[in-house]
Amino acid sequence: MDLVLFKLRDDLDEGEWGLRAVIDEDYKEVAVKEIEGLEIGLYVKSSKVNVPKWQEDLMLIALNQKDQELIGLKNQSTGAVVKVKRHGHKFLLVYGTGRHAVDSSKIEAGFGLRVAANAIDAEALKGVDTRAIAGSGRSQVVSMPSAGSLHRLGIEPTVDLVRYLEGKPPEEIGTGIAGGDSLRLTMKSFSYTSLPQKLDEVVAAYESREYKEKFPFLDYFTRVPRTRGELHSKLKAKVDELLLSGGEGVDFMNPDSDRLASPDRFLLKWGRKSLQIQGELSRSVILEVMSQWEIPDPMMSLQVHAYFDGIERSVKTSLMPYLVTEIELGEEVYAPCSGAWYRIDKDHLSDLQERVRSIPDLTGNLPLRSWVAGAEDEGRYNLKALVGNDHVVLDKSLFYAKGGKNLKVEVCDLLTRRKEMICVKKMDRSSPTLSHLFAQGSVSARLFRDNRQYRGVVLQHLGKLVGVPRVGDFEDWKVVFAIATDRPGRIADSLFFFSKVNLDLAVRAIHGAGLGVALAKIDFIKPGSVPSPRRSIGGGRGASGPRDDRNENLRLF
Repeated sequence: MDLVLFKLRDDLDEGEWGLRAVIDEDYKEVAVKEIEGLEIGLYVKSSKVNVPKWQEDLMLIALNQKDQELIGLKNQSTGAVVKVKRHGHKFLLVYGTGRHAVDSSKIEAGFGLRVAANAIDAEALKGVDTRAIAGSGRSQVVSMPSAGSLHRLGIEPTVDLVRYLEGKPPEEIGTGIAGGDSLRLTMKSFSYTSLPQKLDEVVAAYESREYKEKFPFLDYFTRVPRTRGELHSKLKAKVDELLLSGGEGVDFMNPDSDRLASPDRFLLKWGRKSLQIQGELSRSVILEVMSQWEIPDPMMSLQVHAYFDGIERSVKTSLMPYLVTEIELGEEVYAPCSGAWYRIDKDHLSDLQERVRSIPDLTGNLPLRSWVAGAEDEGRYNLKALVGNDHVVLDKSLFYAKGGKNLKVEVCDLLTRRKEMICVKKMDRSSPTLSHLFAQGSVSARLFRDNRQYRGVVLQHLGKLVGVPRVGDFEDWKVVFAIATDRPGRIADSLFFFSKVNLDLAVRAIHGAGLGVALAKIDFIKPGSVPSPRRSIGGGRGASGPRDDRNENLRLF
């Protein structure tokens, strides 16, 4: 059987059991036997029958709408919650829909993940859930039929928050274990008389630090405790500021935590105003509601009522569980995921920054002109981006693989006679903007290495600049990410955290293909601003004329 367990926060008041109001409205308390070593209580939700919302759709195609099989379609939801206290720790065991009675703000977040990480051998993983905590907020669930390592699961934990692990634990714990915020134990047999010992084993696994050796990436992102109210308020105020200024760098998506189904509809409420939404929340919907209702503090006062199929009552929250963004506060970087704020580990930040700073910077060597805000889009900028005639513009020139147009790739925006494949993009707070740029460069590099037809197309363009175009050594070719920004300093220092993460991944892929990588900064001039002087970084045309060694690893610290 499976045992699903939540641990409540230790700082809750003595009589607080982390249950939503539905426990009084829909559940009945049932008297239980005494069990040595436990304080225990039981609440049961009796079966409620309701008509599934999709019955109407089926009636539209049924020959006989009064068919008893069709009319008899019913949803039934039952649930139970068991309150348990052991050695000062409080737990909730849930059955059926009982998990919807648990108040997520009162549980020990990541409890099941920590227990699973300490209990599972690094080579005994069977499944993992991840979510990119900025940018697209992309979620993925990966499972394997047999146990293996994280590498076999194809997970990149430097960019994705690992929030659920599944695998094979030691025999004394169970036959299977999986954990996120909740812990799921699979056991051959279970009785409540053995629960005290089982809880002791679980707490010991939770308090262990063994995971730091096996899965150190779990500390890359540290959840901000809910007790730090002042910090939470500052972070929400920053998000409000971004939303009220147009929403750049902010998005929304379903939290889908612990493999729960996504809501089928929402009701947004602010005071007496409300709006029903089918499907998913989106930034455009939130911004429209904010504008029409003139909401000054959406993160604090806009309510979201989520409705799940088969659950009578909505789950009411703020916008927080649906938020995707990245916030810099002082020297710290924070990002939300499924309703919680996470602080990016400083050592992780430092290591990443060192790798990004080691990428050659060609800003002083490439005569890229400034980009004037509002005066031109990317396409118009690329036409005159470089001075001189030693390059060709390939913007929107797509490569199609033979056998159809399923694979189409933009080689680069600019190709120089020095075999520089320059990819251009304007930087904003939205991580996906630059992640697309970095993906373009890494895909182009891999195709250049592996696809003869692709190399032929690139050489054909190079032939417009040199008499006899040759591939030569792959390391002679370089992917250059030219990024426009009005932020001061080197481009390596100007990027937002998750852009650096995606750049780091792209660099590994490009180097793996045998090509070089470099960065270049484009001055982005907003109305009323003065362009910064283009100085040579590590030497270049701005200092002493052209340089012969364009492969020098240029660094600033």
